[in-house]
Amino acid sequence: MNFKNVTLDCAELKGSIDIDVYDQFGLDDADLFTAPSSKNARQLDGIWAWFILQRIPRDGRKNYAPFINHFNSNSIIEVTIK
Repeated sequence: MNFKNVTLDCAELKGSIDIDVYDQFGLDDADLFTAPSSKNARQLDGIWAWFILQRIPRDGRKNYAPFINHFNSNSIIEVTIK
């Protein structure tokens, strides 16, 4: 989170805020072998494919996370103080 062009002039605050968030979803051994829901997860072909895809070495990395979300937002803030 970054604040940019922030100005405070007596009774007025102006500026902008940048928000940049990354999230990656991954499966570990517990998701398929020890968690209470693991029995149901093992029955889904897509879960097995996801689990295997993560573990294929690529570009020198041990784990590959196929689901990465990226969120970016910029908002202008204007506040009047009375």
